[in-house]
Amino acid sequence: MKNLINLVPFLALVTVGSFSHSPATKYILGLNKYSHDTTVSLFTQSGHPVSILSKERISRKKHDGGSVASLTRKILANNDIQLSQISHVVSNNHHFRTTPYERSPSNLAWSECLHSASASDSDSDSVTSPYNLFPSATHIEVSHHRAHAFSVASQSPFSSGLVVVMDGMGELYSAMSSNSDDTSNTDIYLNDLNDNVMNNPPNIKELSEKSVYSYREAESAYTFVKDDESKTVTVSCFFKRWAKVNSPPELHNFGFHDLNSVGALYSRVSSHIFGDWNVCGKVMGLAPYGGESLEPGTLLAGSIQTSLIIDSESLLKGIPIHDASAPASAPPLDQLRPAVDLASAVQNDLENVACDFLRFCKATSGETNLCFAGGVALNSCLNGKILKDKMFEKVFIPPYPGDDGVAVGAAASVLFSNNENYGLSSKVESLWNSPLHPYQGLSYNDASISSALERFSSVLNFDRIGDESALLSKVADQIAAGSVVFWFQGRSEIGPRALGHRSILADPRSAKLRDFINGKIKKRELWRPFAPSVKAEKVGEWFDTHNVHDDGNVSPYMQYTFNAKEGKGAEIPAVIHVDGTSRIQTVTQADGGIYWNLIDEFEKRTGVPMVLNTSFNTKKGEPIVESPLDAIRSFLEVENDEVGRNKVLVLGDFYVTRKSTHESLLDKEAVLAPLVGGVISRTVESGEEIVRVEVQGLAGVWVQLFDRLQLDILNKIDGSVNCGDIWEILNLEEVFDEDEGEGDGGEEEIITFKEVSDRMLNLIELELIENDYKREK
Repeated sequence: MKNLINLVPFLALVTVGSFSHSPATKYILGLNKYSHDTTVSLFTQSGHPVSILSKERISRKKHDGGSVASLTRKILANNDIQLSQISHVVSNNHHFRTTPYERSPSNLAWSECLHSASASDSDSDSVTSPYNLFPSATHIEVSHHRAHAFSVASQSPFSSGLVVVMDGMGELYSAMSSNSDDTSNTDIYLNDLNDNVMNNPPNIKELSEKSVYSYREAESAYTFVKDDESKTVTVSCFFKRWAKVNSPPELHNFGFHDLNSVGALYSRVSSHIFGDWNVCGKVMGLAPYGGESLEPGTLLAGSIQTSLIIDSESLLKGIPIHDASAPASAPPLDQLRPAVDLASAVQNDLENVACDFLRFCKATSGETNLCFAGGVALNSCLNGKILKDKMFEKVFIPPYPGDDGVAVGAAASVLFSNNENYGLSSKVESLWNSPLHPYQGLSYNDASISSALERFSSVLNFDRIGDESALLSKVADQIAAGSVVFWFQGRSEIGPRALGHRSILADPRSAKLRDFINGKIKKRELWRPFAPSVKAEKVGEWFDTHNVHDDGNVSPYMQYTFNAKEGKGAEIPAVIHVDGTSRIQTVTQADGGIYWNLIDEFEKRTGVPMVLNTSFNTKKGEPIVESPLDAIRSFLEVENDEVGRNKVLVLGDFYVTRKSTHESLLDKEAVLAPLVGGVISRTVESGEEIVRVEVQGLAGVWVQLFDRLQLDILNKIDGSVNCGDIWEILNLEEVFDEDEGEGDGGEEEIITFKEVSDRMLNLIELELIENDYKREK
C-alpha cells in the first residue's frame, strides 16, 4: 500500500571532493552576521560546499554574534584558500542593513553600533577587518525571510513546493521599501517587496510610514520551482504577515521581546521561565509535564492569515518564574507548576495556530510538498504533529532551520538565481537535488588530535586503535556496561543538534544513567529529555513513525518527535519523555558510516538498535565542541571522582581515559611551566573564612582553585624548579611557620607529595601550567 506521506530520501547527500581546488578557484561566501548565531558558509562558484561553521564553535560562546573576521580566517586557513579567492559575498543581518553600514561604519546610528559587535570580538575580529568587509569582492545583500526560504528550497529533494518561514523577527519593512524607492541606489539588495505578496496588514506601506519604528517580517510563505535545465531555483513570496515594532532598537536584541510574532512570543515565554530568550528547547521539554489548567488560546488565538491575537500581558509579568540558576534537581511538578502550565499553554497554542496557517498556505498555493524554516521549525513537537496529521505528501526540514541556515540561504539565493549571475565567472554544475550533508565543520587530522592529547598526557591515558572493528567493539562493550562515551568523529555538525560527530553516548535502557548525565555531566535540570540515535531500518519496530518512509529514515536531523510503540518505551526509559514521545535521529548505514556501525555493535550486545545521544558539551554556556582540544577540555570538565572508569573519550581512532590518581602522580623530576604570565588572584570570603580562591586564566577567564595551597603552588611554578623541589619548599615554609609560632602548637603538619601532585595536575587541566618536558635540575 502506498504511504500517505512520503518523507524525502536522505541517502544521496552532497559531498565535497569532486571539484577543482586550486589557487584559481573562486568562491562565494554566505553570511549571517552581527546579530546572534553569526555563521559563514563557503561554496565554490560552481555550487560545491566547502565549509559551513558558526562563530560560537570557535569563540566558545553560545549563539555568538558580531563580526565574521575570526571565523572567516579559520575557515579559509583550514581549506588552504586565500582571501583574494573570495569573489562574491552575500550577507544578511536582520537587525539592520549590512551594505550601508559597511560602506561607512563611522556614519552608523548609535543603536546599530550598540549591536554590531560581540563581547568575544577582539581587535583581530574587528568590524573593519578585511576578513569581515572583503573589500575586493562583489557584495550582495538578501533579506532575512528570503534567505531562510532559499536555505531549504535550494536543497529540497523535491522539485517544487511550499516554503513556510516562521521565526521571532525578520527584516524591517522600512529597510526594504527605502531601498526600492531610492532609484539612485546601486546596492544589490534581494528582497520580497517586488513579489505579488498578500500582506497582512494589507496597508503595510501606510502603517509603516506612520509608525515610529516600522514593522518587521513575522511569518512568510513562498512557492518554489527548481529547473534542472537552467540550474535555477525560483522562489516567490505570496504571503507575509508584518508585526509592529513597539520598542526602540537600543533595547536588547532590538526590542525583540516586544514583537508580536509567533516565534517572539515563544521566546518571551522562554525568558519568563528561564531568564533566557534563546532556550526555547527547554520550554518545549517542560511543556509535556503540564495539563490543561490554561484554556486553549490563552496566549495565541485567531489566525496568522487574518487576525492573530497574542495575549502576553496577562501571564508574562514580573520577574522570571524560575531562575536559570535554580538547583538542577528541582522537580518540575512540585516546584515549577506555574512554569509548567505556561510552557504547556504556549506549546499547544503554537501547534494550533501554526498548523492552521500551514493548511491555509497549502490551500492558497495548491502545493502539496512543504519546506519549513525559521526558528519555529526547530520545534520538533510541532514538526511531529505536522507528520502525524498527514498535512503534506512530502516534508523537508534541514538540520539548521534557524539563523545559522541563513548563511546557506544567502549564498544559494545568488548561486541559483533565475535573474542574472551577478558577475560569477563560472556557472553552477548542478542543482542540490539532495540535502547538503550536515557535517560541514572544520577538518582535523590525526596529527592535530595527537598533539592535543600529548598536551594533557599527565592526566590522560590514550591508545590509537587503527582497526575500526576493534575500536567499535571496545566502545560498544563500554556503553553496554554503563559507561558514558564522549564521541568525536570527522567534521562537526552545522546546526544546534549533535548528529553523531560531536556526541555524548550512553545506554538508553537505564533511567538512572539519564539522571546521571543530566545532573553530573551536563549539569542541568533532571527533567530534561534525551534523544536516541536509531538504526533507520529498525525505527518502525520501536516508534510510531506514521509510515512516512519506506526505509525508515524519517528523522535524520532530529527534526521530529514520535511516540514509542506500546511496550517499547519501558525498555528504553532514558530516551522516552514523560509523555511517551522521543525526538529521534534515524541513522542509515550509507550516511552514518562509523556511527551506524557503532549502533549496530551495541545492538548485537543488547538487542536494542539505538544509543542515547546528547550534544558533546559539559561547560555551562558553551556550545557543542568543535576541535580536539575543545573535546578534551569538555571531557576533563567532569570530575574524575564523579564518573571514575565510566567515562571514555573517543577522538577519531584514539581511545582515551582519564588517569587514576595513582597513575597520574607526577614525576618529582618533572619541571612545570606557567601558561599565564603573572598570577592574578582573588578570594571570596564569608566573614573571616575564605570560601573560594580564584585566579585569572587564559583569555582573562576566572577559574576556581582547590584552596590557598594550590595558589601557593601556582606562584612557585616558573619553569626552573621541578615538582620535588616545590614540594620540599612548601614543607620548609610549613616548618618555618610552625617555628615562628603561627601554628596551633600541635603536631607538625607535613604536606604530602600526593597533595602537591593532585593540585598540579588540576592546574594542568585548568590550562594554567603545562608539563610537556622533563629536565634534570
